[in-house]
Amino acid sequence: MKELLLKASPSDLKSSCAFDVTTRSQKRGYKYCISFGNFLQSIPDSSEEKGGDEAGANDYVGACSPEFCAALSPLFERSPCGELTLKLLSTSSADGLLKWVAHLLAIGNDLPLVAADSTKAIVTLFDLYFLTVFRICASSRANEDVSIGLGRGSSVQSLSSSLMSVTMEADACAPLPSEVEGYAILQRFVQNSRTRLDRMVNLDKFQSVDQLSIGSPVNQHKTSALRLEKESAAALSCFITAIVVDIASSLHKDMGISNDEDDAQESLISYAEEIISMSPVFVKQSCQLSAARSLSGKELIFKIVCCGKAWTDNEFREYSNDYIDDLCERASLLWGHIASRGILPPPAQRLMWGHLVRSSFMLLLEGFSKVTTCSTEGRSLMSMDLATLSSGLAPDSVKERLEDSFPHVCLPPLQSCREDSMRYVDTWIKVFFFPEEDTMNWIKQNRDQYHLDHSISLMVAKIPPKRKQIITSKKKAVMDIYNGTQIEFKD
Repeated sequence: MKELLLKASPSDLKSSCAFDVTTRSQKRGYKYCISFGNFLQSIPDSSEEKGGDEAGANDYVGACSPEFCAALSPLFERSPCGELTLKLLSTSSADGLLKWVAHLLAIGNDLPLVAADSTKAIVTLFDLYFLTVFRICASSRANEDVSIGLGRGSSVQSLSSSLMSVTMEADACAPLPSEVEGYAILQRFVQNSRTRLDRMVNLDKFQSVDQLSIGSPVNQHKTSALRLEKESAAALSCFITAIVVDIASSLHKDMGISNDEDDAQESLISYAEEIISMSPVFVKQSCQLSAARSLSGKELIFKIVCCGKAWTDNEFREYSNDYIDDLCERASLLWGHIASRGILPPPAQRLMWGHLVRSSFMLLLEGFSKVTTCSTEGRSLMSMDLATLSSGLAPDSVKERLEDSFPHVCLPPLQSCREDSMRYVDTWIKVFFFPEEDTMNWIKQNRDQYHLDHSISLMVAKIPPKRKQIITSKKKAVMDIYNGTQIEFKD
């Protein structure tokens, strides 16, 4: 990113790694980089003293973070001339963020008395960028909270019989119990950023986006694809934004910006460390939320629950439910629109297809877990639905579905999470056929890999709704397992 900024300046720096931008940014963004480029040129090059560019790279938190580098590496692509390119710089970053960060750093350098204020302004600017992207992808604060591990909307905190939630799509993206600890930095960042932005901006205004009418099914698919494209581009641009924070903190340190408040410099450095640490999870959850919403996750879950009799019948069915074909068709059309438009670079397209595939399976599991009563034949129908979904999301199946609408679109990537996601859901379905004692033992062994309400569903779905006392005792037993205690219960 520093090379990009220097490349935008009047100097003839030759970059070993090209950072391409979107079309609009390429036309308008570079002129805003000039002020930052000039600013960088005024700083002594410390790489000569440290033995070259590689030593200089070690000054940056992101370059020393294996997690950050691992999250960023799949998004690189090699150009025909052999250069590695990273096409993640968005228009808002090029047109606004770089410009204002440069100005604020310059102010802090030229006016030491307000250096601390300029640092706070820089932090506020980045807070606003990240939280705006998060709200656009999540659509509501409640969805944000679920996706960062602050409690699933459908979690059974009481013995209420209601399993439906307004955050069903986010529930499908919520971190598993085994992952919650890894989300602590993201939780802290989101909560602190909200506090810093309190009374400055009302992000709830973004919640009305999903209420817009989008017309016919054809237009609906196109609109969903365009929204997914924009939201994923915004989420992925947060990697570049994190790099800008990292560079800004390094420049802040190199310039020795300080004043009577000794923690002014240190605060930006620690802020950069926090941003670099939380960015991989932040981008992952933002993309996952966007994918789940673009698949109309709420509508899918309601269709699953509303099948009703299909889950309690004592007859085996020959075909999967209609909503599976609808889901496969929708995912295929989303891929067709995104791949044919080519706005997202190919690595980003492949990444988003992986999120679409995973979201499809997780939404299916979320719907299955909300079926309150299920027969053995109904569970077999779930297995059939799962197998049909896996087959329908295979690259050849997607290509076949798109022959009329997008005849020249490329195949989605072969290496996706389809098989792993299918095994994850299939394991949950098969546990239904276990004897009760074996089911409880399985829940004990896998409580970190499945959510509480998913495990409760395994125990109560075989019990007739009228036997409320038994259902209550089974729920308590599972909840005690997740709370780290065990109790004996009787039929």
